[in-house]
Amino acid sequence: MGVQRGLDGVTFSGGGNSLEWFKINEGETKTIRFLTEGSEIISLPKHFVKVGKFKGNIMCLNNPEENKFDCPLCRNAGKEFGSPISTATERCYAVIIDRETGEPKILEGTKGVYNQLSEIYKTNKSITNVDYSFSKKKGSSKWIDYKLNALITTARPLTKEEKELGAKMNLEDVISAFSKTHAEVKKILEGKAEEKHITKKNIEVEGDLNASLESIAESDDLFED
Repeated sequence: MGVQRGLDGVTFSGGGNSLEWFKINEGETKTIRFLTEGSEIISLPKHFVKVGKFKGNIMCLNNPEENKFDCPLCRNAGKEFGSPISTATERCYAVIIDRETGEPKILEGTKGVYNQLSEIYKTNKSITNVDYSFSKKKGSSKWIDYKLNALITTARPLTKEEKELGAKMNLEDVISAFSKTHAEVKKILEGKAEEKHITKKNIEVEGDLNASLESIAESDDLFED
């Protein structure tokens, strides 16, 4: 359950460049374009923890690559809904362009989304060469279903400007946003955390995001449906 590489608007806070999370409500369908190729998607398991003053997501501390399965969160996780420590769930991360706003965002997907993208990448050798409709709806049980459908009429390679924009986004920051050491987790489990954890922080962007967006906006037909 370690980190795997490959297969919720943009806000500029404090004058810097930071990227917010793609958000979609139940019952909505939005159009997106992936800037992160299938081989670059990050997948990681994380726990939701609510103990004492701490409330947030923490990446599972198991490390299969080193044959280490000593995550204290896994040992203390409750299987029932609403437990202070949830069982680890897989999430995947990619940079997308939200066609509604024409802006890049970070998409957090479920294991089901990751599996859909893996199948697409396996078949087409790319997930960036077409727009997708992305829908969120309640499934047959309490779980939420996310569906990706390729919009074939939008098929084209990424432009040079889009590729450059995607390269500015450091998905490794997603890992650091959810990472804690064994010592930090021990402190949280003992109820000694001094403050709440930010569940999702904005992702810093390398270089001038405003300039990149202006360059992309000048590209012909980029945001046409």
